Amino acid sequence: MSQADLAQRLGTSQAHLSKWETGARSPRVSELDEIARALHRRLALAIEPPKPKQPKNVGLAAFDEVMGKRRSSGSPKGP
Repeated sequence: MSQADLAQRLGTSQAHLSKWETGARSPRVSELDEIARALHRRLALAIEPPKPKQPKNVGLAAFDEVMGKRRSSGSPKGP
């Protein structure tokens, strides 16, 4: 979809839309909803914070090293 097409769907000018793209101006929340609908997207998907990254698999050796340090420091042992 071109900038002109999107501007027409939103009922705004191409110049106004261009200001959003360049960061010269920010759209209002109501405009964000209109943009999302015009692009067939849910607004929540556009503004939700990113999901936290999953921890990396540290491997059995690193796990054993950590657990060994915990056991020797007096921390309770696992089940």
